[in-house]
Amino acid sequence: MDVDIFIGSADGGVLFYRNLLYNNSVSNHSIDIPACFSLYQNYPNPFNPTTTIPFALPTESRVKIAIYNILGQRIAVLEDGILQAGNHKALWDGRSSSGVPVASGIYILTMEAKGTVKNSKFNDTNKMLLLK
Repeated sequence: MDVDIFIGSADGGVLFYRNLLYNNSVSNHSIDIPACFSLYQNYPNPFNPTTTIPFALPTESRVKIAIYNILGQRIAVLEDGILQAGNHKALWDGRSSSGVPVASGIYILTMEAKGTVKNSKFNDTNKMLLLK
């Protein structure tokens, strides 16, 4: 018998222990699966020249993370594809999709996610400040 274990964590997430052996021993490798979609504030903020954008997915999802200027023009796309459930980070180096450094100012970070198994959807935005 091949038994895996799911255990609720104190922060509302789920720990998953996969049985990798055939003798019913459970491995000690755990994956913390978040309870809900989240787009966290980038850090550092303000930033120069790079910033980290943490986000969480409770299920495998198609994710698009994009940066817009205050005029609503898309500057860069940091993620655009299917990602596994879990905690993730995207990095932005203050450059446009074409590799040109952008000017100092306020930028809008957007995240759209759609679960591939469940029909769950998520949209959120944050402001970021690039200082040079």
